[in-house]
Amino acid sequence: MLGWLTVGIATILSSLWAFIGAYESFHEGWYFESLPENLVLTGKYLGLPLILVGLATAALRLPRVGGILCPLFGIGYWVWALATRKSPSFNFAVVFVLVTLPLIVLGILFWLGQPRLSRRAYAITILLPALVVAGFAAEPFTRIAGRIDDGNRGMRIVQGNGLKLIWAPQGPGWPNPDPHDTVWLI
Repeated sequence: MLGWLTVGIATILSSLWAFIGAYESFHEGWYFESLPENLVLTGKYLGLPLILVGLATAALRLPRVGGILCPLFGIGYWVWALATRKSPSFNFAVVFVLVTLPLIVLGILFWLGQPRLSRRAYAITILLPALVVAGFAAEPFTRIAGRIDDGNRGMRIVQGNGLKLIWAPQGPGWPNPDPHDTVWLI
């Protein structure tokens, strides 16, 4: 029973991050003009859920190894988050609570629970996060794929639905890297 609870928690964790990755990929991403650059950005947002699915499937095969790898990755991820920022912020607590702490708990559960190897466990662990990504990325992808870029980056007036808006011109705005993120400064 503890093994299946572990599979469930691992699947929920990777599905949560799959949802966040799919949402953020199209919310913050897809602003480049080239498809390869946009795909690299999508890979950035979907990298964490992909790693979590990989850790869970490895732990299904070798529970003791997974019991060690999950906490090590969680702690390493948190250290990386600390090392790439100039000053502490609320994000450190979020990373710890939503990534590091669950991976430590998962490591303990994989170590103790040792779920039996089964096709059903693999299917749940791999397919559910993949379905979450496909389901939540379908609409924004089709919406963004249908956009037409006229190349006009100047100020323009947009009217409709009883509103008149002035669209700001190109300037020091998006995409503007986080000034606390030292990765952008390299």
